[in-house]
Amino acid sequence: MGKNYNLETVCVHGDYKPKDHNNARAVPLYQSAAFVYDSVDHAADLFAFDQPGFIYSRLSNPTVEEAEKRISLLEGGRGAVAFASGMAALSGFCLNMLKPGDEILAGNCLYGGSMGLLRDTLPRLQITTRFFDPLDSKDLEQNITSATRLILVENLANPTLVVPDISDISSVALKYRLPLLVDNTIATPVLTNPISYGADFVLHSCTKYMEGHGSIIGGAIVDAGSFSFDSERYPLLFEDAPGGKSFVEKFGKDAFLARLRAKVLMNTGGCMSPFNAYLLIHGLESLHVRMERQCENAAAIASILSKSNKVSWVNYPGLENHSSHSNAVRYFRKHYGAMLGFGIKGGYEKCKSFINSVCLLSHSTNIGDTKTLVIHPASTTHRNMTSVQRLVSGIPDDFIRVSVGLENVNDLITELEDILSKI
Repeated sequence: MGKNYNLETVCVHGDYKPKDHNNARAVPLYQSAAFVYDSVDHAADLFAFDQPGFIYSRLSNPTVEEAEKRISLLEGGRGAVAFASGMAALSGFCLNMLKPGDEILAGNCLYGGSMGLLRDTLPRLQITTRFFDPLDSKDLEQNITSATRLILVENLANPTLVVPDISDISSVALKYRLPLLVDNTIATPVLTNPISYGADFVLHSCTKYMEGHGSIIGGAIVDAGSFSFDSERYPLLFEDAPGGKSFVEKFGKDAFLARLRAKVLMNTGGCMSPFNAYLLIHGLESLHVRMERQCENAAAIASILSKSNKVSWVNYPGLENHSSHSNAVRYFRKHYGAMLGFGIKGGYEKCKSFINSVCLLSHSTNIGDTKTLVIHPASTTHRNMTSVQRLVSGIPDDFIRVSVGLENVNDLITELEDILSKI
């Protein structure tokens, strides 16, 4: 089930088959650390990855597997591996293919956690990163070196909401035989599927819109099965897999995911818990409905704020003045996301007054919740940067980030207008 159905049906059903789970209509929660083997030979085959099955929940679990299958189907991938968080997924992805001396080429407007990994943690492993403008494929091509091994961009980059030209970037990646990883967390598969435009891998923080209720931490990597690894540049994929053959030789197009599970999850342990997968599946069942309403709410709020005399600017891809509006029109289905940013006249202090006045809106660092969340990055998430550094990163001191929820949009607009009128 799944591949012949529309997205909405896949959200609800995925690849789940009740007959495989004692005819349970809802996906069961397999809250078990380990699983029993039928015989010594059965156990040996499982440990050699010679037959499907479950050994230990650090490697795989029936509930987690259902979540992985559903995410893969939604993104049009060959398969997926779930992690304890989005950052665990990105870290695991890099550790699965990169070695000392390798370089990453990344868009210069990524989620702050991703930037931290690239700028701080990976360099300690002698894996470095160059940054390029994701709206300029020429800048990308000019930064490619003989050490480049990966291209990474973010769809609706947090918090600048840049929409990269995926087709253009994938053409460059193909030309230089480099894998393209797209973080599709904020766009979600409801709005767009990067694999359809040439991406080889997709990254998700399932914490956000996929689960959608602010109840879990989770992440996933989806593999399109489209990239061909060579032994000279990507020797880790040619290491011995369980059983003696190399991962590429034994698993073919599934080599990357197999190594991600057999090496990275096995050795680092950043797996998704069964309970979080259970809640994630519940969230996925309503993803398409939630995203449509949240995007509609965001568009309405962006329109209202753009007319306010207390607001200096509004950042929303659905507005024609957005830097990547044309890319959003090209790549997104109908809607432009459920996040926006705006600047309050009066700057830093006025923004603090705004945040301290919220009631219905929640002052929180998360995004993708059913509740509307706001934050002032300059005084919180990016407070350790100077004003100049923040400005270069697209985060001026007057910036308020809004993750729009499912409340009645008129209630949200009323609170926004009321606060703005009083500060």
